[in-house]
Amino acid sequence: MPCEQLWSSFKWLAGLGFGLAALVFVIGIIAFIFWLMMLIHAIKHPIEYKPVWILVLLLTGLLGAIIYYFAVKRRTPSLAPAQTVVTPPTPPGPTAM
Repeated sequence: MPCEQLWSSFKWLAGLGFGLAALVFVIGIIAFIFWLMMLIHAIKHPIEYKPVWILVLLLTGLLGAIIYYFAVKRRTPSLAPAQTVVTPPTPPGPTAM
């Protein structure tokens, strides 16, 4: 079988390989962003065992980020915006005549 004929019959396989490589690359970028978000959350928020969690995230990568998400982040109450207390105005006192 000539090479040109072989290439034309398997050309779709090369496209599939490039498509899968692009998909793996995009999933890797998303996983890295998720890991980075969990690391930033661990650094900025007051959590119990903070140094341990930071080490877990640094040493275990995505698996540690997934564990951190379910063990800590989902259980952390979200910070509500500060509510301002409005006091009613005081009524004017009696006027002196």
